[in-house]
Amino acid sequence: EHGHRHSYGFRARQAGLNQVEIQKAMHHKSPTSCLVYIKPTLEEVQEKLREIQ
Repeated sequence: EHGHRHSYGFRARQAGLNQVEIQKAMHHKSPTSCLVYIKPTLEEVQEKLREIQ
């Protein structure tokens, strides 16, 4: 069950949903509750850093 929530949160982020949208979709009361599900991957961080160089 919990693994499905991680997958759902990750897929929602990949689809472009923002933190508030994911929070609502996952029925979290706190905006910070979904942060564990939407952490960027190392590759995503590296790509963003390349974009600003």
